[in-house]
Amino acid sequence: GIQPLDNKMVDEMMDDYDNGNVITGDGIGSSLDSYWTNLDGELTLITGYPGDGKSQFFRFVAVNLAMKKGYKFACYVPEDNPAKYFYQDLALIFIGKNIDPKFPDRASKSEYRSALDFVRDKFFYIHPEPDPITGTISLPDNSWLNEKIAFLKLQYGVNSYVKDPWNKIYHNMAVREDQYLSNELSKEKFFATGFKGVFYIAHPKAPTKNKDGSLPEPDQYSISGGSMFNNMMDNIMVVFRPERHIDPKSKRVQILIKKIKKKRNRGDEGVVEFTFHKSTNRYDEALDDMGFENYNPKIEKKIEMKIADGFDFTDLGEMPF
Repeated sequence: GIQPLDNKMVDEMMDDYDNGNVITGDGIGSSLDSYWTNLDGELTLITGYPGDGKSQFFRFVAVNLAMKKGYKFACYVPEDNPAKYFYQDLALIFIGKNIDPKFPDRASKSEYRSALDFVRDKFFYIHPEPDPITGTISLPDNSWLNEKIAFLKLQYGVNSYVKDPWNKIYHNMAVREDQYLSNELSKEKFFATGFKGVFYIAHPKAPTKNKDGSLPEPDQYSISGGSMFNNMMDNIMVVFRPERHIDPKSKRVQILIKKIKKKRNRGDEGVVEFTFHKSTNRYDEALDDMGFENYNPKIEKKIEMKIADGFDFTDLGEMPF
């Protein structure tokens, strides 16, 4: 509806002035916060080559936002099926340990149960429904997905969502791609106003390798319809493994920030480097432990995990991506 600048809103804005409150968005407690933080209702796109970890990085961000800021996510992730694999991935990020016996710091059953309790409260898996007659499963369109997300908001208090990937949503291209994307993403923008975190994951088109065998850095224009994505998305990040062609086991990951809408409130375009650890499914920075916290719903308080308690995973044996 209409939202005039009434006296109540003016009073709130003057209080912000007096108290020095500046809207900076919700961060994850790393150097990324100097470039990107999440602002309510904004559309954030994450892209990157297959195998570079764009979905994995989003989940790391999502678990951080769920733990530290109380985000609850509806998740359309059809490439993760059955759902328990998706939930397990989130639980391992939360614990910072693996459940595989081959890892030296295997999570205990109580740690794993606590993580699953956290995930059950904060993440909700959406999957297309089979046809009642044929049993076949067709890709859903955005209208169907948004109905499910709206239901989860009413039923469970979901305040955020991800569609991963955009390429696994049914798109009826009755018009030119740019016209379709303009209409569809405009509708998405209006729908997003009722949510805190809104994320899209999209695969780029097949690249042409450089002469040295490396891949060029992808960007928003590497996606089909990239110009319209650039116009309509508020923030765009790329997950890129620059040494993958030299060492397939390289853990070095760059987050390329390609677009930030409200630069005055946050940062600007740039690059943040992380190291990915397969043993924990976490990303870390050399001098920053991310301020991770474990949440135990049974005792209803947060416990800070110190490095001495097992957070330092430099000695763990990692697996390749």
